[in-house]
Amino acid sequence: MQGLDGRKWRQIIIMNEMSIFTPEAESVLCETLELRKQHELVSSTVVYGGTLCNVLIHEQLSRCYLGAKVPHKFFNN
Repeated sequence: MQGLDGRKWRQIIIMNEMSIFTPEAESVLCETLELRKQHELVSSTVVYGGTLCNVLIHEQLSRCYLGAKVPHKFFNN
């Protein structure tokens, strides 16, 4: 990832409305999360901004973060 120069970094994700993933999109998310970890991602925060499917989104994202062994937390706005 350009501009990071091997430095550790964190991400914040804000989920709005109907932010659920198709199985294919979830798979791609898991793959990109592995790449982010290789580029020094150390943790992630997910904020639900009035989403309609919090439980499903939580399950989908948790599978990816747990699989990649990336520490993560979820918060409601």
